[in-house]
Order: sequence, then structure tokens, then C-alpha cells
Amino acid sequence: MVVPARPHRTGQHRTDGHGLTDAPLDWLLYSDFAVVTGLVASYMPFMVFPLWLALNGIDRRLVQASWMLGAGPVRTFMQVTLPLSMPGVVAAVIFGFVGSFGDAAVPVILGGTGYQLIGNEITSTLDVLHYPLAAAMSTVVMMAMLALVGLWLSLFDLRSFLGKAGAR
Repeated sequence: MVVPARPHRTGQHRTDGHGLTDAPLDWLLYSDFAVVTGLVASYMPFMVFPLWLALNGIDRRLVQASWMLGAGPVRTFMQVTLPLSMPGVVAAVIFGFVGSFGDAAVPVILGGTGYQLIGNEITSTLDVLHYPLAAAMSTVVMMAMLALVGLWLSLFDLRSFLGKAGAR
């Protein structure tokens, strides 16, 4: 059995049968929501590892000491876990930002041809054979990424990120 494609009714048959909606769900495709959801889903795995690495490097005795001193879970998180995991949080943000900054496929697929991010602009510039402008735009993107990584390196010690600040 062949089912014809209906471009503007993606997932609509699932909601119609349950009485959830009677109008098309236009916000699911070719929208800002779709692009942001696609970028988050694409780059979330790159953000999980630095977070896990930073959280794994925290000495559990510090958390236990906080509990023994009477701090609740929220206060322990805000005053012990979060400050000690900040190198991983910032690294995860940089990984997600750097990846999504140059992505050209997700915005075109989920946002349509009118949705432009810097990766799409560079690709479009290369398509019309305007190489100097594409090189300049790529250089600006690369400099922004290097500035973020340089900022991270100036704020945090790499050994603390790996959980080896006390080991010599």
C-alpha cells in the first residue's frame, strides 16, 4: 500500500484521531521551533560528555560534607555542585554553540529555504563562486570560535576540568 505524502500535515493524523486538534500543526515544520529543536537534538550528545566529565570529577566527599552541615539538595547543588562543574557547563555550551554555529543542513531541512544561519550564508556564497566573501565569513566564524575557546582557557584550568587539580 502506497501512502501519498502530504507536505503540510506532518503528524496530523496522530492528533486528529484522538481529538487533540482539528487544525494543521504548522509550527512543527518550517518554524523557529523546529530549527531550535533540531539543533538541540543534533548537538546534545556533544554537550553531555563535558558535563558528565565535570560532574564525575567532583569529589563526593564535598557533597556529603554539605549534607552533613545541614544544606538541602538545592543549596548543595547551587553552592557546591554547580560552581565545581562550571568548567564543564561552559565547555558544553561552547561545544553546542560551535557546532550549531556552522550547521547548514538542519536549518534548511527544518526551517525551509528562507531560514538562514551563518552556515547557510557561507554555503550560498560558495554556490555563486564568491570565494573571497566566503573566506572572510568563514574567518569571522573561526575567530569567534577561537575567542570562545580562548576565553574558556583563560577562565578555567584544564586540570580542574579533568578532575585532577589536586593531583600532581
